[in-house]
Amino acid sequence: MIIGSSRIAIVGSSTLTGLILTISCAILTSTAGAVTLNESIKLLPNDGAAGDTFGFSVGIDNGVVIVGSKRDDIAGVVSGSAYLFDANTGTQLDKFVPADGAFNDNFGFSVAIDGGVVAIGSGLNSETASGAGAAYLYDVNTGLQTQKLLALDGESSDFLGRSVAINGGLTLAGALLEDANGADAGAAYLFDTATGAQIHKLLPTDGVAGDLLGNSSGLSGNVAIVGAHFNDANGIHKSGAAYLFDTATGLQTAKLTASDGGAFDFFGDSVAIDGNVAIVSAPLHAANGVDSGAAYLFDVTTGNQIAKLLPNDGSPDDIFGESVAIQGGVAIVGAMGDDRNGGMYAGSAYLFDVATGVQLAKLQASDGAINSKFGAAVGISGNIAIVGSAGDDDLGTSSGAAYLFEVPVLGDFDGDRDVDLVDLTVWQSSFGLGAGADTDSDGDTDGNDFLLWQQRFAGSPAPGNVAVPEPNGIVLFLWGAIGAIQFTKQRAKRIA
Repeated sequence: MIIGSSRIAIVGSSTLTGLILTISCAILTSTAGAVTLNESIKLLPNDGAAGDTFGFSVGIDNGVVIVGSKRDDIAGVVSGSAYLFDANTGTQLDKFVPADGAFNDNFGFSVAIDGGVVAIGSGLNSETASGAGAAYLYDVNTGLQTQKLLALDGESSDFLGRSVAINGGLTLAGALLEDANGADAGAAYLFDTATGAQIHKLLPTDGVAGDLLGNSSGLSGNVAIVGAHFNDANGIHKSGAAYLFDTATGLQTAKLTASDGGAFDFFGDSVAIDGNVAIVSAPLHAANGVDSGAAYLFDVTTGNQIAKLLPNDGSPDDIFGESVAIQGGVAIVGAMGDDRNGGMYAGSAYLFDVATGVQLAKLQASDGAINSKFGAAVGISGNIAIVGSAGDDDLGTSSGAAYLFEVPVLGDFDGDRDVDLVDLTVWQSSFGLGAGADTDSDGDTDGNDFLLWQQRFAGSPAPGNVAVPEPNGIVLFLWGAIGAIQFTKQRAKRIA
């Protein structure tokens, strides 16, 4: 919404020449959400069965999807598996089952994909010791296992593979019950993807017993992020934390905490990183009521918090932040506890523009139902988002599913995935008449939508809250845009 007053007058309806726009206000933020999207494709495994929890973990990269099914009984009860799909067609491409898969391995507890390589966590694998855990690497093109990753100092019940991440020749695996800093303090291990060799063991400088470091992890460039959602950050019981590490040295570079963290927020329960921005969830934060949840954006270089993300329709027990992912300037946050699309734990997910913090859309399953747990896992790559629904019942109780969605572009009103002058004409024709050019999910076409289009068109959006330009600046910008459109039209006529 616009905080302050706004006055908008449109003179003439068929061209932009008569457009007069004046706005008097201070800060632009998002308001009550209206844009809700259903899936373009629903993914189901060819051999899914009751209890498999397909969709408990998901990943996507360059048009290829990986989905974990940690309770599949293919190699023994709860041995686990993972499936590969074409994101554009929904076709199942492969199924991964380790040659040494065994009872209770939970293979598929976590998954990640990057550059033609899949990483799959098997948190209770017992090769090193009972429940020490492992992670496996597979070649996307051949379907062959290339490495099995084990901690050099693995011990019983470490749970290596609780989380995995892969990027740029490195693989990261969390072991949230590792004991180097005390019982269940947790750790994370960095491996060379090509050779499987362990490079570093990542430990925070202030780790203590019970922190559960490694419950979540992410990689981008030379930075690793690892969540410790039970950490008593700032002296607040189980408020949670996340840590940044230099992948070259293995040393901690920053500790991330929420500016408004509270007891049992579980900040760090889910983390992700892309370039210079990290996202960290706090799924039990009480911003919109008990256990409603929140997510936070951080500048990786400085460690500073740059935004707090909240859904426009957040409510108690949504568990917004159960899962997070970020890529290409868009963040996705799962809200597994949302009950507005089928009942308790039907779930939902939300897309946000990273630069502005504006909610782009709310994602829901077209067949949402009670206990579907839609939003238990999320991923994003390019213009496709994926949401896991481990409790879906299509193939039996809790057989599971995953859903694919098209990611909208902020300021793109005509649906061509470009932000250009044509979108301005769509905004003008839709102004005050409905949601035809609604880019901030508030259900109408207004001055907010113009300002967001302007930022994207200018190519220099600012993070966080967006300052509204002075009225004269808007008028000048509009006249420049109008002139550009008229010039384009005249030039087209001359060419014709």
